[in-house]
Amino acid sequence: QLGPGTAGSHWEKRIFGNEAMTGQVTSWAFMPVSDVTLALFKDTGVYDVNYGVADPLHWGKGKGCRFADASDPTSCGADKSWPEFCWNDSEGAPPTPDTVNNGWCLSSGTTPCFSSKCSFTLDGIGICDVNTYSSDLEQKFRHFGNPRIGGGGEIYDFCPIVSPYSNVGRSHGPCSDDLDNPCVTAATETECTDVSNGYCIWSGGSCVNALLVVYGNTYGSSARCFPTTNLIQEAYPHTAREESRCFKVVCTSAAYTIEVSTAGVVSCP
Repeated sequence: QLGPGTAGSHWEKRIFGNEAMTGQVTSWAFMPVSDVTLALFKDTGVYDVNYGVADPLHWGKGKGCRFADASDPTSCGADKSWPEFCWNDSEGAPPTPDTVNNGWCLSSGTTPCFSSKCSFTLDGIGICDVNTYSSDLEQKFRHFGNPRIGGGGEIYDFCPIVSPYSNVGRSHGPCSDDLDNPCVTAATETECTDVSNGYCIWSGGSCVNALLVVYGNTYGSSARCFPTTNLIQEAYPHTAREESRCFKVVCTSAAYTIEVSTAGVVSCP
């Protein structure tokens, strides 16, 4: 697993995802301690464990041996059927050099192209981390038709994953965080349009955050990520496009509701 800091002492990140004993902290998502990790502790002979308190691990669940077979060229979802991994257009087709630019989807075709995606755990919003490298990747890491295209890093075996944004503003990533709204500190239109104030717009004599009043996001501990169609309000001058957004969720046995900042509570089938 990667280099001397993780090799031989952590689970393979591509196979175990956000499990607590993988070699990289997944800061935007809960990191479960699975029964596999507890079994390892038990096998050392040093620890006794209670399997009853193990956390469920959803990454790779039900995928079978093929999911863990690094020699299989489709082991990180190139067949588009595994949500643990992502691809750069809305239908999941592997990107070509002209559709990849630092992980952003630049497809010029007729199929809609999402500029943001939900993480596998639905805890955050980010981009499908696919890049063009300056030299050919090792054969075992070539998951695309072009040997210089791969996911964001070796710790995931260059498989494409969603990397949630971390900064506040239009690219605020974690859904569970209450949004720190820097727009309210701007007293004038000039201050409002200053990029240091986040993704703010001047409307009705005040500075508001477009994430909340235009795109409808709601943040908090119960919020999760949803791929959505447009939530643009005509009163605000922003280009309409499809994106992933955060909404607070309340689930019942029969249905669930989401809270949209521009529309209140909405019932979903």
